[in-house]
Amino acid sequence: MGLALIEKIIALFLMLFAGFALVKKDILKKEDSQTLSKLCLYLISPCVLFHAFTVEVTPERQKAFFLCGILALGIQGFFTFFIFLLDKFFPITVVEKTAVIYSNCGNIIIPIVAYALGEDYLIYITAYIGVYNILLWTHGISLFKKQQKKMGREGSCLEENFRDSEEASLFKKLSGFLKNPNILAILFGFLCFSFRIDLPRPLGQAIKDIGGMIGPVSMMVTGMVLAKMPM
Repeated sequence: MGLALIEKIIALFLMLFAGFALVKKDILKKEDSQTLSKLCLYLISPCVLFHAFTVEVTPERQKAFFLCGILALGIQGFFTFFIFLLDKFFPITVVEKTAVIYSNCGNIIIPIVAYALGEDYLIYITAYIGVYNILLWTHGISLFKKQQKKMGREGSCLEENFRDSEEASLFKKLSGFLKNPNILAILFGFLCFSFRIDLPRPLGQAIKDIGGMIGPVSMMVTGMVLAKMPM
């Protein structure tokens, strides 16, 4: 397993270098990475999350899935408490707080686990990613809202992004949360998993194949962004 992980990580960094080289050679521009990022966020990542729920349903898998969800809550709670204590002694920005509590747990981890352990194990990662996304788009956003309130400046970047946060109704906040394609993929996937709903084979194959692009696309986007950064 260790050798398999090393091989996959090396392969991912080669993909990163491919994106880096394409920008350095002026074949692509750094700005092109934004298009690929949107493709990853709105299509590839949701396909990965949904496909993870298409494994054969067994009582053991259902119990393990819920256990992973509980462990995910515990891990996120630990990091949140850690940052709460750290903030008492050191000045930490809201970006630094969010970066510590909410790591990038999907784009790189998913292809590594799929390669080293097999696609059947992706459902357990999905339990963590589900908890992660729910907390990120609720608690994570609230961290920036608090910062906005402290700044109290009209026309600031935070004001622009969260200007309706105080006035928005509970229904409006919930509808905005449910518009996140990754959340929708998890919800629909969980329903199919719970009620054992099988998709038509062509649709299931399309979702699987699109989801398989997440590793290469994510790493190439990273390489494209790095290509225009100072050393």
